[in-house]
Amino acid sequence: MIESTKYRTKDNVYLDISPDDLSSELFFKAQGQKNKKYRRLFVHDDLGVLKGASLGIGRAVTPAHSVKSNTSVRIIEGYKPLNIPVILHYRKQAYYTKLHHAIRDLLVKNCPGYLT
Repeated sequence: MIESTKYRTKDNVYLDISPDDLSSELFFKAQGQKNKKYRRLFVHDDLGVLKGASLGIGRAVTPAHSVKSNTSVRIIEGYKPLNIPVILHYRKQAYYTKLHHAIRDLLVKNCPGYLT
């Protein structure tokens, strides 16, 4: 959970990418707040979420690595992290590039416990 370091954040307003983005809802459920009532604003993409939070428009649930070097927002302490799996999905094709093979090989070698 992040908020602006410069501006007062609006109370109970949370930024998401779109109505289909369930990050905030899943985050609150992970905190044990299953029926938390809050206002959502939609800002189109991840950069919009960071910019909106930096301007104090609302708080946002975002990956910690996306804000490490951003001094206009701060991580709000006291929340449990939300772990969401990352899924690599691709279509079958006749030819795969060397990069594709290299990524696949790294994942298979370093993440076997996470692959099914």
